[in-house]
Amino acid sequence: MVLNSCTDYDLSPKLTVVLSDEDIFVTHLRERRKSAFKLLYKQYAPALYGKILNQLSDTKLANAVLEQTFIEACNDIAQYNPKKNKLFTWLNQIAKKQIHEHCLSIE
Repeated sequence: MVLNSCTDYDLSPKLTVVLSDEDIFVTHLRERRKSAFKLLYKQYAPALYGKILNQLSDTKLANAVLEQTFIEACNDIAQYNPKKNKLFTWLNQIAKKQIHEHCLSIE
């Protein structure tokens, strides 16, 4: 093969972007895919529920706080920054806020 000029050769760099499973998952959450939110709940609800129940010692109240935690997460997923926190940490912060708000409301 004889090259007549540099234009015969593609000199542009080839970049490959590799997304982690968590990046893809967060993208699906931000696209508001129902399947992604179901998986989020399935993966994190048991651990969050245990933490919430440990602080509140009331199963009915713990369930309500857990529900509010996931509602807020769904509404605020655009605010989630994976560079600052892991998903569980972010959800746990929301749960702590919900517990605090509940404690303020009963005082």
